[in-house]
Amino acid sequence: MPIRVSQILGIKPESALGLSEFRATYGGFFIALGIGCLMSQSALVFSVVGAAWCTAAFVRIASAIMDKSHSWHNFAGIVFEASVGMCMIAVGF
Repeated sequence: MPIRVSQILGIKPESALGLSEFRATYGGFFIALGIGCLMSQSALVFSVVGAAWCTAAFVRIASAIMDKSHSWHNFAGIVFEASVGMCMIAVGF
């Protein structure tokens, strides 16, 4: 559902390549990460994936400051990414 995801994120895929990028990045990539965690049941895998989510939140904070991109989209992204990351790290322990 790349169109719906693009509306939520506030960015638009403007070509077939853009739609493909949405499907791959916001669909396939995260589905594979989740399946990998569930299949491995490895604390290390959960911790690494959680660290990646937390890093995304941190970089989003840095970007909001440097780029002055203060919006509810960024705030929601920070909360979501940090929450998912911390949950994944907690499962890893």
